[in-house]
Amino acid sequence: MNVRISILLIALAVVSVALAPSLTISQSADAQSTTSSDPHWCRNQKDKSGDWIFGCQNGWWDHNHCQDFRPESGHYARGYIVGWERGHCR
Repeated sequence: MNVRISILLIALAVVSVALAPSLTISQSADAQSTTSSDPHWCRNQKDKSGDWIFGCQNGWWDHNHCQDFRPESGHYARGYIVGWERGHCR
């Protein structure tokens, strides 16, 4: 009886170790798809100035890294606000 339980526990451990990497990979892919959009979104905006794109990228990065909201003025600030809204503090 003890031999059967030991074999069952060993089999369970082997299956757990074999499946663990695939579970963590699928969870991180799901988390990424639900918490962020295309990282090149700011750069792909048509008819936006370089300052707007730079502000958008900085705002997105700041919000993703839980930094303070700090827009300045002009095209940079307008882009920063848009990027901030698309980011998500984790």
